[in-house]
Amino acid sequence: MRKEINLFEENGYRFLKFNNSSVQSAMNLKSPDLLVLEYTKLMTFFMNFNNEFRNISIIGAGGGSIVKFIKSSLPQCHIKLIEIDKRVINIAHNYFFLPLPDNNLEIIIESGEEWIKSGINKFDAFMIDVFDDKGPIDYFNSEIFYNLVFQRLQTNGMVVVNMWSNHKKIKDFILSFHKNFYNFIILSGMKTKNIVLLGFKELINKELLFEKFKQYKEIEYNFYRTVVKAIDFWDGKQFINYKLESFYDR
Repeated sequence: MRKEINLFEENGYRFLKFNNSSVQSAMNLKSPDLLVLEYTKLMTFFMNFNNEFRNISIIGAGGGSIVKFIKSSLPQCHIKLIEIDKRVINIAHNYFFLPLPDNNLEIIIESGEEWIKSGINKFDAFMIDVFDDKGPIDYFNSEIFYNLVFQRLQTNGMVVVNMWSNHKKIKDFILSFHKNFYNFIILSGMKTKNIVLLGFKELINKELLFEKFKQYKEIEYNFYRTVVKAIDFWDGKQFINYKLESFYDR
């Protein structure tokens, strides 16, 4: 269990931290449904490759900003939120306006490691955002874990993972990811040290990548304009670097 949960407010924002770690979640007090942190906006990019998701599993709650965004953007989607620490869920409800469970939101208090090992249901997408006070947790960046995620994805499913670009094991984490997801994207932000990996269960080349984006584009260019620095796509042989404008015909 996390030893300490810290809440504080500054300049019209409310923040959540675990111990002395970096900020885990932030909320605009005047507009609580807006995404504030750059990495959370990067994590929504997967929705532009399929906006017809019916069920999404999210491991790691934080303040619940991603859950609120998906519920608003994809109202047809059923969300299963997995969080090991009930205190985090309570704080998300009371201070960050995480919705209570309903027909489209299920909240499970359990270790993400135990939950993914024991389940059999398949999902259209997984979102992984699991950190402790020391940073990324090895298990949730391991080949074993990503293999379980791969098995529990639908045929055209996707996985979204939040990582630290400056972590000492970042190359090992990405390699573990790649061993299970042959084609993937690395999203880099303008300011954040976080990077976000988007993995495709199906094999996908650059032509299909752009075809999917053109077909399903859910979120407008201006939402990402100030947060996406680079989009690196691994096509199976090499990384191809794209600017955001390439996807929006600008």
